[in-house]
Amino acid sequence: MGAAGTRITQAVLAAAVTAGLLGSPVALAREDLETRVGRLERLLDSQTLVDMTVRIDDLQREVRSLRGQLELQARQLQEMEDRQKTLYRDLDQRLNRITSAPPPPLANDPGVAPPPTGMGTPPPTTTPPPSSSTALSEPEAYQQAFDQLRQLHYGPAIEAFRNYLTLYPQGANAHLAQYWLGEAYYTQGNFKQSREEYQRLLDRFPQSPRSAEAMLKIGYSNRELGDNAAARKVLDDLIRRFPDSTEANQARNLLMKLR
Repeated sequence: MGAAGTRITQAVLAAAVTAGLLGSPVALAREDLETRVGRLERLLDSQTLVDMTVRIDDLQREVRSLRGQLELQARQLQEMEDRQKTLYRDLDQRLNRITSAPPPPLANDPGVAPPPTGMGTPPPTTTPPPSSSTALSEPEAYQQAFDQLRQLHYGPAIEAFRNYLTLYPQGANAHLAQYWLGEAYYTQGNFKQSREEYQRLLDRFPQSPRSAEAMLKIGYSNRELGDNAAARKVLDDLIRRFPDSTEANQARNLLMKLR
């Protein structure tokens, strides 16, 4: 090719560059950079979407867990409320039965055989009140404590029953005062103390007509305290000692729940 041909080729290349027919190195580099940036943006968008999806799933699981905990707490509160209502209703029924007829002295309780000679506790006698002219008599002291309990004044009732038992430890109503002490603590939900008071009734007044009820309540108290083994033991003893009683039937039902 001569000099004229070379000049023509150069002119065509220059025109092609000027017209954009051939990419310059700068243009090619810019195009490659923009492509890479676009790809990175797409990756970032995709990663952000994945992260958001994961976070939403986590939040949904947390919400479901919290909802389950709230439902569980609601059920527990309802059970506690139902149990408290049952306790109040049971106590009110017992109070009504007691007030409908004056309680007889322990030694004269119908249907209760006296202990064999030389065994058990001696026949209860009324301990004379202190010499103070303002001291209450045995029936008055018991009635005062019982009135407090009937009005659901548990603190004053507990104090009054304890005062009664201090003044008249072998009074005609001593076994009832001891029983109502256990009831007052049980209704308050103080199951440890109620268990002790019911047991004290069984120890001090083994012939009390309230013995079956006290044993049943000891069983319930043990269950509330989480001692199912002790609950089963006292309930078995109750069924063996009083097999035909209402309390024995209740004990059988409770045993089915404890096994």
